[in-house]
Formats: sequence, C-alpha cells, structure tokens
Amino acid sequence: MNRFERMFGILLQLYGGHVVTAVELGKRFEVSTRTAYRDLEMLNELGVPIYAERGRFGGFRLLDGYYIPPLMFTRGEAISLLLGLAFVQSISVKPYSDDMESARLKLLSSIPNHLRKILEHADRVIGFESPSKDAFHVENILTPADDPLNNVNGDTEAKAIEVWMQAIFKSAAVRLTYRSPYRNQVEEVYINPLGMFYDRDHWYFVGQNRVESAGPKLWRSDRVQQIEQLHLPTNSQVQFDVRSFLNRNWLQSAMSEWREQAPVKIRMTPAQATRLSQDWYYIHATYEQIGSHTVMMTYGEDNVTTVLELLRWLGPGAELIEPQEWRKIVYEELKSMMKTYDT
Repeated sequence: MNRFERMFGILLQLYGGHVVTAVELGKRFEVSTRTAYRDLEMLNELGVPIYAERGRFGGFRLLDGYYIPPLMFTRGEAISLLLGLAFVQSISVKPYSDDMESARLKLLSSIPNHLRKILEHADRVIGFESPSKDAFHVENILTPADDPLNNVNGDTEAKAIEVWMQAIFKSAAVRLTYRSPYRNQVEEVYINPLGMFYDRDHWYFVGQNRVESAGPKLWRSDRVQQIEQLHLPTNSQVQFDVRSFLNRNWLQSAMSEWREQAPVKIRMTPAQATRLSQDWYYIHATYEQIGSHTVMMTYGEDNVTTVLELLRWLGPGAELIEPQEWRKIVYEELKSMMKTYDT
C-alpha cells in the first residue's frame, strides 16, 4: 500500500464522524504512529478538515458534514459488493428491489471493461441455494385463502421491510398492524425499532413496545399487515446489538417459556441426544444426563402429533415420559404401526 492509498484509507476511517487515534491508524495500516501523524498533517494541508479532540476518549475526526466525492471501486471491492447484491437477490422477499438493480449497474460502471463483461452475468456463474424445508418444524402459515384476517403478500412484506429499515436509520417510531397465526386476532402495536435479522427465509423485526416496559421483542415481516413510520423519535434507552440474537439465540427465551407452559420429557440414549442437540431448534431444549446410558430431554410442545413424529424418527431407545396422558396415544400409534408389518 502506497502513501496515497493509505491516506485515502485514513479518510475513510474518519468518515462518518468516527474518532480515531494515531495509534489506531498506525496499527490499522501497519505503519508507525509517527507516520500516521504525518499522513494526517498531509491531509490537513490538502484541505481536508481534520480536527483533534483532547481528553481520555480523544483522537482525530472529520468536520461534521464533510463530504467525500463519488468513489471508484477496486476490483475486489466491486466483486464483494456484487456478491452481496447477488445474495440479497436470492432471498424470497427483496426490499429495495428496484434500487438494487440501479446499484448493480453503477457498480458495474466502476470496474474495468474486461471484468464487467463477466460480472454483468454474475447470476450465471454465482448461485445461492435457498433454505431447504424442515420436516420437523412445519410452520403454521396462514394465507389469505384460509384466513380472511391475513392480507399480506410479497409486495406488502417488502414494503414493510423498507419502512422498518428507514425507521431504524431515522430513529423514528412505527405503528404496525400484526397478525400472528397463534392468536385469533389482529393487534396494533407502537414500536421503537432496534434492528432486524434474516433467518431461515424470513425477516425478523426487533423492537421495543412503546407501551410496555419489557425488553426487545420480535415481529416477523410476513405477518405485518400494515406499517407506518410515525413522526415520533424513539425513546428507547436499550443498548442494542443484533448479534446477541444470532445463532438462533432469539429462540432461547421463547423455548424456556414453552418448557414452563407445556413441558415434554423424552428419555433417550446419549447418541440420540447428541444428534438431536445439533438441530437448530432442539439445541435449545435441555438435556440432563441420568446415569451413563440415559439422557432426559425436556422442551415445550403442545402438539402431540409433532411429538409422535419426533419419537418415530428417534426410534428404539426413545421413550415419552411426560405428559403421562400422551403415553396412551403413543401406545396406540405403535400398535397401529405394528399391524402394518404383521404378516
């Protein structure tokens, strides 16, 4: 990296109001602190308004409102951005779909001709597989055909995602009308948007109910019937980081509640428990070692059919312990299966 590239990199580090020390810049660009100071002085001499802030958390920053002119991307930068656009194009609901196409064309215009000819048709050489269906965790999805209270389609969902994103960046509250398949009603909620994430082909909105004092809650985008950005600033004091919800950690609290409300206990072998605990859903169950040959799994479920499917999949070595009243149903199910093989 030559000095010009390094100075431009420093400018990008400072852009957006970030306060950075010369020591941090030296480490970032693998030069001495003294060299970093010289680069900062050179940028100042070239007319870049860099100011020093004193104090314990001081450093260097750009004058508020300083604008960096349009940039030309390197080959690697352009390819990485096009990869990101290609991935978003592969998901089921695409916010800002029209803007993505214009962004793709602008990116293509910033790279050399020989590379542009290849990347113009990147969808032919780079692919992203959609998530596979999950036989054990079938969703309760209500379509407008079988639920007159549900009026969500792909367009309304994409619009909801766009409004939510804008509200996050504007720190504005939203009002949304929400229909959950688990409640026989449509509810209206006033929310302070905090963030969002994409998991198993669905967008999840994370926010704080403006009326309740509880912590962050989730709303799924395909269940949002209407959404409106309000002329109200968010009044949330929550220190939010969406990474705390990733790796399906968002399921942990819900699974804990379900275990309390509708506990299911299954005794199984350690091998079965090890395999089941690798599942994205059952990893949040509890597994208690009982002796050297038995594990007790506990999770929440109120649908006996789902439990029967799990027991059949686990096979010999798995035994339903609770609820006791379901054991009779399991017994009758096994008797019916035995008749099929009784020749």
